[in-house]
Amino acid sequence: MEKLIQLIQSDNYTANHSQSVACFAKRIGCVMGLTANLLSDLFFAGLFHDIGKMVLPKNILYKPAALNSSERAQISLHPTIGATLAKMDDLPNSIIAMIGKHHERLDGSGYPFGLMAREIDPLTRIISVADVYTAMIAKRPYRQALPAHVALEELSKKNLYDQDVVSALKEVCATQKRKAV
Repeated sequence: MEKLIQLIQSDNYTANHSQSVACFAKRIGCVMGLTANLLSDLFFAGLFHDIGKMVLPKNILYKPAALNSSERAQISLHPTIGATLAKMDDLPNSIIAMIGKHHERLDGSGYPFGLMAREIDPLTRIISVADVYTAMIAKRPYRQALPAHVALEELSKKNLYDQDVVSALKEVCATQKRKAV
């Protein structure tokens, strides 16, 4: 696991994003009443979900404009690459599966497999929501950060994400907001 940690830490943006995803995923899992073992799996899957991006060209990862079809194709390989790296490092199969499927969407529009609804396990659904939310509220090379309430609205109106997970995320965000006041 140490090699994967070093690899993810080689890029500040990805390291920070991955730490946020790991924390949000674990908090969502807590709200949903998951066991300590499942929370640990969620945390590590969140931490390593984008590890496959670390072997992709930086000029694609940080391009300040829309990606062309060739660049999108390269980016869409990162879940499979990440799962392969995780498998080589002997991470548990549950974590490998979440890494490899974190871009799947309930309507089948995701990648790399185009899975639909029940084909996507509950833990991967949590990682997906935590990943998308964290990405939306962060400044990206190609756009400004969205306010949290806008990101939550986007997740709520899409037929792409498990709405039980989105509800748990809303509870996590409300709790954070109360603690900040």
